[in-house]
Amino acid sequence: METTTPEAAKPLRERTRLGEWIADPAANALYRGDETVRVEPRSMDVLMTLAARAHTVVSREELFAAA
Repeated sequence: METTTPEAAKPLRERTRLGEWIADPAANALYRGDETVRVEPRSMDVLMTLAARAHTVVSREELFAAA
């Protein structure tokens, strides 16, 4: 099993494209065209952590540490 440093488990903090959506962690919002979806801060932290670690397995412990 791969282990990571605490730095690697940190979520992204800048706007990030996720498919058709733009995730903005500063605003806790997802944008697609004129559509805006508000997201709870912990949910955004988990989403951005998963985005930062795309195509890798992220453990439950790493997600808890990031949120």
